[in-house]
Amino acid sequence: MITQYGMTQGKAAEILGTKQPQVSELINGKLYKFSTDRLFRFLIRLSDYISSLNELDNYSRSESARLTGQFMKSPYTIDVD
Repeated sequence: MITQYGMTQGKAAEILGTKQPQVSELINGKLYKFSTDRLFRFLIRLSDYISSLNELDNYSRSESARLTGQFMKSPYTIDVD
């Protein structure tokens, strides 16, 4: 995910609610240093973060489509209400 979103380990640590060295340990596969509960909390935080990105992206797309529709109307179209 860090690579996919182009984020730093520090940013990932902020999202996970931990410190950068622990993110480094996760990336390097040192999962034995974390409890199962802690790993699940990380997953929940990541899920929430990704969901918020998707919601923002969906809003941006719908708003863009709405605005494009407004500005792309033909000047020769007559709206009949």
